Amino acid sequence: MAGTWGGADSGATLTATNPATAQPIATVPLMGRIETERAIAAPRPQHKKNGAP
Repeated sequence: MAGTWGGADSGATLTATNPATAQPIATVPLMGRIETERAIAAPRPQHKKNGAP
């Protein structure tokens, strides 16, 4: 959020698996409504160097 990585407030995670092999490919924070609202409200970093909006 605001250019930084963060975890779920609860510390919970979700393991994503490859459906073809059933092997784990990533572990990501399991975030809910509060974390989502905080991410939406966070200011976006400016990327003027590469011309992005």
